[in-house]
Amino acid sequence: MMTTGSTTPSQAVPAQTVPVGSIVLIVLGVVPYAMVMAGMSDLHDVDGISRGLAGVYAVIGIAILWIMLAILLWLGAAKGRMPSWAGIAALVMHPVSLVAVGATVDLLSSPGFDWALIVPGVLPPLIAAYALWARLPGLHGVLPETATSGAVCAAVLLLSAVPWIALSQRSSERAEVRAQQQQLPVISDEERRAQATRDWQARFEGLTPDSSFGDYLDYIKPGSPFRQRALEEARLVTDRQEQAEKLIRDGMLVWLGDLWQLDIAPTPSLCDAFAARLQKEAEEDRGKGSYWVVVEYLEIHLENLKWLASAHCDLKDAIAAVETTARGYPETPQRDRFLAALAQLPQS
Repeated sequence: MMTTGSTTPSQAVPAQTVPVGSIVLIVLGVVPYAMVMAGMSDLHDVDGISRGLAGVYAVIGIAILWIMLAILLWLGAAKGRMPSWAGIAALVMHPVSLVAVGATVDLLSSPGFDWALIVPGVLPPLIAAYALWARLPGLHGVLPETATSGAVCAAVLLLSAVPWIALSQRSSERAEVRAQQQQLPVISDEERRAQATRDWQARFEGLTPDSSFGDYLDYIKPGSPFRQRALEEARLVTDRQEQAEKLIRDGMLVWLGDLWQLDIAPTPSLCDAFAARLQKEAEEDRGKGSYWVVVEYLEIHLENLKWLASAHCDLKDAIAAVETTARGYPETPQRDRFLAALAQLPQS
């Protein structure tokens, strides 16, 4: 039964019995304790599914473990020895520690707070040890009731305060970050686009004959305000022949519709690379949703085909593939004009 203090020397100390129920509960509590520690350790895992499962394990483990702790404290108060004020303190200590561990779950969901595992790591063993101590009056001579109860209550309350202090600090830091973000100048979409255009222009102004041939392609495309100037400057790139052949082999043919006017020599290696790539793209463009795929990927090379055919490149298979692809789409005046132009190309 609960007492309010220690026994006097004249009082007889009853024979101490082994608190089997409390010991069994403590042994069984190892399982939910392990669930809590494992789950809370993974609360800031990179994978969202893993974080969710970790949270489920932690919550289930906490629920089971704190029910066991409540039973242990009840057994300690009802069948053991502790000061009456300590029994009342236990009624506060238990829910306070439970709420503190719940706050730690929130805290551990953010990176940088792994140290907070000390709260769920220490609180359950501390409360369980105190409840078992209450069932073992023989220890009270070494660990006096008042001092031990006071120390345990103070430790539980101190540990329970730790996550709330950290949460308050985290909240302040986030508020400070938000305040700093609000002080940043707001850039409109129009200003952002204007800056992107200025950056794009600046990159073009920085190109030289030693620049990559591919760096000019974005400025050569139809509609570019620098198109004519880019065509002229691209002709000055020192190793444009080798770079052009590499771009073709790397699958960049769609960017080279103006190859014929970039002062590139129609060498056998370039002819072979161009024909092979064009044939492959023609075969890949069959059966698409609209004829526009032919316009954007194949028709743009009509002038290239004329230029290479006049240089006696072997384009027979490539032209046949392009023609087959174009004929696979419904008849339109544009398609028919393209087919007629292909038919007029000389094929070596």
